[in-house]
Amino acid sequence: MVHSLDLIVSTIGVYFVYTKPGHPQTDKSYGEPEDPLRVLKRGYYVSLGLAMAGLFVIIRAFLYVDALPNAYLYFYMCSLVGVAVSFLFVAITQYYTDYNFAPVQSIASSSQMGHATNIITGLSVGLESTGLPILVISWGVISSYYLGEATGIKDHNGVAIGGLYGTAIATMGMFASGVYVLSMSGFGPIADNAGGIVEMSE
Repeated sequence: MVHSLDLIVSTIGVYFVYTKPGHPQTDKSYGEPEDPLRVLKRGYYVSLGLAMAGLFVIIRAFLYVDALPNAYLYFYMCSLVGVAVSFLFVAITQYYTDYNFAPVQSIASSSQMGHATNIITGLSVGLESTGLPILVISWGVISSYYLGEATGIKDHNGVAIGGLYGTAIATMGMFASGVYVLSMSGFGPIADNAGGIVEMSE
């Protein structure tokens, strides 16, 4: 159900990826061209919002039990943790790979001094870029585990056993807009190849 939801919300999100009609060089009233990444992220936000609504419907329909009437709400919070982790991964990736932010600018600045400084700065930024994702995924696993435990699901010995299932629900939350994220990631190589062709053809 979650993967079907992913296909639906990602398809809807794609329809929000468009720019103003016209051409900025031929139409003087066009204004400033939109940043392509901002256009892509608009569709991403739409797919995320729809995914959160869809996850609630799915979890309410399939994980509600009379014996534990509030358990589905904790599982829904687990799914929201997964959605948050997915969003933070996209934001962190953009921070470390977009030329508008300090990490890429520091590598570009070091490249002007020579190959050695380029390698040193590039390696250090690459190592640094793994820190935030580790913290985010750790937060996601721990949070979803304890939210799963809070559902009150116990085995025959009275031991809470909902934690691991909570982490699984969080994983499904991460996948709730995965198709759109994959679509967004295709923009990078396309833009790089287009830029290379423009440079080579002058």
